[in-house]
Amino acid sequence: MDSDQELAYDYSPRFRVYKNGQIQRLVAETFVPPSLTPQNGVVSKDAVYSPEKNPSLRIYLPHQTLETTAGCIAFSVDYRRSPEHPIPIPYEDSWDAVKWILTHIAGSGPEDWVNDHADFRRVFVAGDSAGANIAHHMGIRAGEENGSFKISGMTLFHPFFFSKAILEEQEDGVRRYMEGIWEIAYQELAYEYSPRFRIYKNGQIQRLVAETFVPPSLTPQNGVVSKDAVYSPEKNLSLRIYLPHQTLETSEATKKKKKLPLLIYFHGGAFIMETAFSPAYNTFLTSTVSAAGCIAFSVNYRRAPDHPIPIPYEDSWDAVKWILTHIAGSGPEDWVNDHADFRRVFVAGDSAGANIAHHMAIRAGEENGSIIKISGLTLFHPFFFSRAILEEQEDGVRRNMEGIWEIACPNSEKGVEDPWINVVGSDLSGLECGRVLVMVARKDVLAREGRVYAEKLEESGLEGRVEVVETEDEDHVFHIRNPDSDNARLLVQRSLGVRRYVSYDGVTSPCLLLFFVFIFSAFCSLPSSSPSLLRIHFFFTKNNSISSHLRSSFQKKDGGALSQSRRGFHVELGAREKDVSLFLH
Repeated sequence: MDSDQELAYDYSPRFRVYKNGQIQRLVAETFVPPSLTPQNGVVSKDAVYSPEKNPSLRIYLPHQTLETTAGCIAFSVDYRRSPEHPIPIPYEDSWDAVKWILTHIAGSGPEDWVNDHADFRRVFVAGDSAGANIAHHMGIRAGEENGSFKISGMTLFHPFFFSKAILEEQEDGVRRYMEGIWEIAYQELAYEYSPRFRIYKNGQIQRLVAETFVPPSLTPQNGVVSKDAVYSPEKNLSLRIYLPHQTLETSEATKKKKKLPLLIYFHGGAFIMETAFSPAYNTFLTSTVSAAGCIAFSVNYRRAPDHPIPIPYEDSWDAVKWILTHIAGSGPEDWVNDHADFRRVFVAGDSAGANIAHHMAIRAGEENGSIIKISGLTLFHPFFFSRAILEEQEDGVRRNMEGIWEIACPNSEKGVEDPWINVVGSDLSGLECGRVLVMVARKDVLAREGRVYAEKLEESGLEGRVEVVETEDEDHVFHIRNPDSDNARLLVQRSLGVRRYVSYDGVTSPCLLLFFVFIFSAFCSLPSSSPSLLRIHFFFTKNNSISSHLRSSFQKKDGGALSQSRRGFHVELGAREKDVSLFLH
């Protein structure tokens, strides 16, 4: 048995708690549904008092009260319990319930039974054992924060109160029993990262931001449909597939001729927060697919501290392998078989997801280089750092970053010098990619590491092109936190919306050639004194038939600046108010 599966507390026949913080409740917990059919003259219904956390309470009412006035209306509050939700969570949930009940004082709350029948001039609070303890604390807090109403009475059945003095009077077995109960119920904090999350010394995490699951949709959202697919049945892990809706309506013959670029995306969250199915990432991927006209996979992976590194990488690689089972067009998912072009594979991610994207690209080159080539890698504000960058930060920032890594990778012998996180200090020569785009934000403490990463890639001999895009006056993953901002829209356009990768087996499409000629002619027709509005980049394979002609022509254009790269060249004409990049393979 693993050490973390060993017993920490044995309270048979009630429950057992293991060293990993998990609890085994040995007494069956039967759910009794509410009833509108009178039971002993009383009817009942359930109401959710905190939609974010999803706990509820049960309302009891004398049946005759629906026709007259008698008895009382009662609320039985359900709250989350230890050890999964240690103190103070049960108190916080209970106070949320009290506040929900008080929304009915003016008779305009969400529940008609309460509006119609509750007399807030006569409020009584009660509980038994630990519930009596909670009742006491709710009574205290109501007096401190809601003096607008008075508690008429409090009844405590066998209250769960004790202290060291009372424990010292007990026999050893009783004393250890009581001390153990409190150790389970009240876990000491190990890391406090409010308002995002807390980690307790038993390894449990309390995520303070509600994690909303957005379901996939076959009804087009911004012209995009989505579905979920399980990529690891053994671990019950899934990913979300996004596809332009119009693609589903094309004929079989068209499908075979026109496949879509394939994007594999990994969400951020410091390896601890967020999911692929959250509102933020569902919105981001939908917008990306709508703009780029690609098929996209948003990978959900298990997170620390429950599943520390390297588990998120292992899960992500399982997802990549599952996607690659569709290369021959005979994989388990028809959308992928029918629409994915494995000659145009792009990998991307933000923050910790960008870190994962880098490592997946490295591994793909090492293990599947003969099977698949990655056309492009886009890293939004990559979660890379090292001891050197941390030493430049203030104490609070440094401790914050070190703590995050300790939570994500508690078994690392090298700490922040671990190659998983100190990417710029590791060997980058294994990366095989047509193009790498690194996005950084000026206010982000990780921005410098992103720039250094790009420099190291250039030095590593990468045959593809490396580009860094920096956003002024913005911080880490601003485009996810505030997707409607102008800078967020520009960032997404710069990364995916503007750039089109077009491949015709090395042969230039006549229509595409005409488009190039049109753009080229428009620029050449500008007088030398005209203010230039565009910066235009052309990228060609080495033997492209029109590259030499355009290169020599642009060199003759007054005011144009030409620079050569391994995979092509780009031309800058004046200011950067507009920025268009055209890629031809």
